[in-house]
Amino acid sequence: SIPGLPAAVDWSFNFDASAGTFGFDNSLYTDPKPEQPSGDLSDNWSEASVKPALSAVYTTGSSSQFYGKVSAVGTRTFGAAPDLVGNDESYFNIEDAYIGWRSGNSLAGLGENALDFTVGRSQYTLGQGMFLYDGSADGGSRGGYWTGARKAFEFAVIGRFKPGNHTLEAFYLDKDDISGADSETKLWGANYQYAIGEDTTLGATYTSWSADEIEA
Repeated sequence: SIPGLPAAVDWSFNFDASAGTFGFDNSLYTDPKPEQPSGDLSDNWSEASVKPALSAVYTTGSSSQFYGKVSAVGTRTFGAAPDLVGNDESYFNIEDAYIGWRSGNSLAGLGENALDFTVGRSQYTLGQGMFLYDGSADGGSRGGYWTGARKAFEFAVIGRFKPGNHTLEAFYLDKDDISGADSETKLWGANYQYAIGEDTTLGATYTSWSADEIEA
C-alpha cells in the first residue's frame, strides 16, 4: 500500500526512462551545411524521455475488478536534429488516463476476465501490433521522434469478450495528434481471434476509418 492512499486498492507505481543518440550518414549530400560544404554531411542528434505512472486495481467481493491508470510522458530532443525530426524541443503531457472493469471469476463457466471494458486515454494493440499499435504522434513540437515514448490514443473505448479460446473485441479510437497538425484520424471496428493451442491464432478484423483529407 502507498501511504495516504486507500488500503483496499492495489496500487502500482512505475517510472520508465530512455535515452538515445541517432544519426543519418550523408543525409545532407545535396544540401550541405553552410559552414562545412565538403565536411560532415550527416545529421546527428539525441533524445530522452521519462514516464511516471500510477495504476490502481480494486477487487470486489465477487472477484470482478475496477482498474485505472494515470501516466505522463516528458520528452526532449537536443543536438540540432534535422527537419524531419523537428527542432530541439521539450514537451511534458498526460499519456494514459483511463478506467475499466473486468469480470474476474464472477461469470461462472466463461472463464477468468471473460468481459473487459476500458474507456479514456488508453493504448490498444490489434493482434501483434503490425496493423494497429501506436495511437500517438511524436516529434515536431513534442520532441522524441524516434524514442516513441507515447502510445496512448487521445480517446479510446474498448470492449472485450473472451470465452475460452475465443476473443471478440469492439473498439473506437481517436488518434492523439500534434497540436496544429491534427489529422482528425478516428476509427472503429471489431476483431475476432481464435487461439489454437499456445502458439497459433487465427483472426479476422473489420475497421472503418475517417480523417481530415488535407492533414492526412
